[in-house]
Formats: sequence, C-alpha cells, structure tokens
Amino acid sequence: MTDVPAQTLFAGTEFPTLQDRLRQEAIDEINSMPAPSMLSLSDDDVVRYLTDKYALSAPTIDRAGGRTEQYEGLVPAYAVPNPNFSRHVPRINGTIYTLWVPYSGDRSMFFVRPSYSDMTAPHAVISDSHVGITTGGIGLKPEQIDSAFDRALDSIERHLNWLRSNVDIFNQSIPQFAKPVIAARRSKLLDDQKTAASLKYPLRRRPDAPTTYTVPAVRKKIVPTTPAAPTKPATDLHPTLADEHYREILRIIENMTLVMERSPHAFFEMEEEVLRFHYLVQLNGQYEGQATGETFNYRGKTDILVRYEGANIFVAECKFWDGAKALSETVDQLLSYTTWRDTKTAIIIFSKRKEFSHVLDEAQKAMKEHTNYKSGPDIEGETRFRYFFSHREDTARDIIITLLVFNIRPPSEFISPSA
Repeated sequence: MTDVPAQTLFAGTEFPTLQDRLRQEAIDEINSMPAPSMLSLSDDDVVRYLTDKYALSAPTIDRAGGRTEQYEGLVPAYAVPNPNFSRHVPRINGTIYTLWVPYSGDRSMFFVRPSYSDMTAPHAVISDSHVGITTGGIGLKPEQIDSAFDRALDSIERHLNWLRSNVDIFNQSIPQFAKPVIAARRSKLLDDQKTAASLKYPLRRRPDAPTTYTVPAVRKKIVPTTPAAPTKPATDLHPTLADEHYREILRIIENMTLVMERSPHAFFEMEEEVLRFHYLVQLNGQYEGQATGETFNYRGKTDILVRYEGANIFVAECKFWDGAKALSETVDQLLSYTTWRDTKTAIIIFSKRKEFSHVLDEAQKAMKEHTNYKSGPDIEGETRFRYFFSHREDTARDIIITLLVFNIRPPSEFISPSA
C-alpha cells in the first residue's frame, strides 16, 4: 500500500483564475517580443506559437487499463466518509484495495476547479501516470469494491468533462484576444521604425544582429519511460530519461557553449560555478523539470542534475581541462555518485589551452583507458563523443557518458599576460 494519502481533486485554483493568469502571460509575452520576431513573423505564426504554449488540455483516464492491488491494513471499524481512513475513529485489521488507472495529460489539471462541480469533490492519489483510488473494510464483496471504484471514477470523469468544456472555450479564445494585441504591438514597432528613419543621425545597428527570427521553442516536458501498468504502487515506479530528451539536453548544452566559443573573451575569466549557471538557465528555460546545481546525489555532488518527480534522470560534471589524469578522476567522481538507475550522464570540459586538437585527442584517449570503459566513442559531433561505461557496483549495468569538449580560449589579443 502506498503511504501517500488521497488528495482532494478539482478543488484548487478556480479555472477562471487560471485562464485570466494565462491570458495575461500571453499578452505580456506579445508585448515583450523583440522587434525582429514581431516584424518578420505573420500573425498566424505568432498565434500558433501562443496556442502551442498556452493552450490547456484536460487529462484522459483509461478505465480499461485499471489494475487492482490488495493488501492488509487498518481500516475504520465502521463506515466513514473519509478516503484516508481517519484515525479519529476506531481502526481494526481489514483488507484494503487500491485501483490504479492510467491517465494521459497534465497532472496539475486534476487540481483545477472547473466552473461547475459536485458538492463533494472526488479523492484519489495522482502520480505522474496513474490515478489511485482506495477502498477498504472487512469482508467486502467484489460487487461492493467494484461499486466503490466505479463511483469514484464516475465522479472524476464528470469533473474532467466539465473541465474539458472550460478548456475548449479558453483554447478557442486565444486567437481572439491575441490578434488585437499583436496588431497593436506591430503598429507600435512600425511607428518606431518610421521615427528612427526620420532621425538626422541614423541608429547604429549591431553587425551580428539577426535579420530574421524564428518562433521560440515551447518549453518541453520530460516524459520518462515507465511500465504501462504497475504491479506495485505507482509511487514505486522509477522514470528513466528517453534518448530523445537526452540528446535534446545535450543539444541545449552545446548551443550554450557555442555562444561561449563565439564570445570567448566574455567567458574566459569565469569560474566553473558561473559557467555552470548559464547551462542551468538554459535547461530551466526549455524544460519543465528542475535543473539544480551542487545537488547531492548518492555519494557525492554533481554540477548539473535534472530531476523528474523526485528521481534523478540526468547528471553532468563541468570541468576545466587539466590533463588526462584529471579527466579520468572526473569519470571516477561521476561514477562514484551515479546510482544504479542514473544511466545517462555527461562530462563537459572547457579548454583554455593552445592546441585544442591535442586536447581532443588526449581526452578521447583518457576515456578509453579508464578501467570502467566498455565501448565507444560514438562520434556525435566534432567535439561530442558518446561512451558506454560499466557501473562501479554492477558490471552488467551500462552507464552512458557523453563527453563534450569546448574551446573557450579567446584570440591572443584578448588574453591577459598572466593567462
């Protein structure tokens, strides 16, 4: 039995409050969009982006996929309207049944209050992928248990249908409220351009300013791989990072480092901690998971840690290049605090040295000479290499380590004599 108490559903933020907040966020985003984007994109492009980002959806539950658990536990001595088996009444040994029903959609929507609702809100445990409904007693008959589950599911589905009606209306309203704001923003920017064109002294334009602009990517959600139907409480399921998300996280890191390589004089003097912060900003800006610095994980500290529902699904180390021996020690460090379930990792190396090609050769050689090396590299880019290492405590368990090596040495005219 899971120790997580049942939660009151559809009793949190009222839907009108939620939609007003999202509407204002969308309007604020329109009014803060850079001029290149607003003047180069069509109204439909901007509306499509806003719809992708701000549109809501009500979860859908799969009743046919439900699975029941049975276990012994303390239950009330008599019937009480309390899904958590209140301790304020006598409790005796009985049998508890929990139905786990898979669902798809946004978990947070289970806690939004629709415009219409029953007098009594349903109760359930909401994990990342399943709804858990619990009933219990002594000598319960199958029809009693099924009836309790059906009543709870019926209530949940009624509220989801009411919520779905609210959601549909809000989603359809996005173009209606967005287009006038877009038109006003574009008109203001065009007026600004006309004013600038009439100035006696023309505006100075940055030589590297973009001439076009693409719609920014909507923040992505990390959807881990989990069993389709649990054979134990859903709180015991352990998510793993899908390879597509692993590659996307690496791509975000690479793109951030390309900025550093193109402006090396701005990053050359930065410490590891400051450089790491730039990655955290980018990860949190594009993913809805959490990326934290200096977070304890198993037996040590990691520089970048992405967590999902309390589980570590990506860990990475950021280091300055200090030779092959130091890289081997970094691998040891990474493996020492990587748990059995943390199988996707990365090592990010910043090089301030001359002869960057030599650094790349030494780094690859050090990886292959490590005692836990199994195979690789799979070359995924000029400075990106994927390796397979064995877990320190389970040689059958593969740990993926992607090595990313970047040159942040600026041209000699930017380097101080002491560097």
